[in-house]
Amino acid sequence: MRRPTLLTAMAALTLAGCFTDDPLPAVARPQVLRGELACDIRETAKVVVTLSGPDAEVAVTLTKGYGVAPVGSTLVAEGHVEAFPEAGMELFTTRFDAPADAGGPCGAQPVSLALSLHRRGKDAHVGGSLTAYCGKGVWHGVPARLLRLSGDLPLP
Repeated sequence: MRRPTLLTAMAALTLAGCFTDDPLPAVARPQVLRGELACDIRETAKVVVTLSGPDAEVAVTLTKGYGVAPVGSTLVAEGHVEAFPEAGMELFTTRFDAPADAGGPCGAQPVSLALSLHRRGKDAHVGGSLTAYCGKGVWHGVPARLLRLSGDLPLP
């Protein structure tokens, strides 16, 4: 009976020596990318992307609503970052809901907006679009309006 107890005690002492009191690595702080992108060449969109791993919070403020978003209001939504290491690029995507604009292409229907921006490597330049669809939660079909976006979102 003494032998199993002795072996258990020795194993416990050996395992205890395997651990160290090194501090845990610091948790990475979210990166914030912000910039003013050209929106359909003549207007602008202020864009803020807060990256936290594969997740992102995206905020977009348009200087002109184009009948698909309220002018000057900030659209905010949770998004996603997809890395494509084989192509050396990242893709930022998210979806926004916007209220109906009677003078816009969707009339009395609410508007669903899909944002897609891509960046190659560590380049600050991004390009993509904000695509509007008529109806709440509609993310397919014929777009009501496509707003092209391009500009710089510098890395911190």
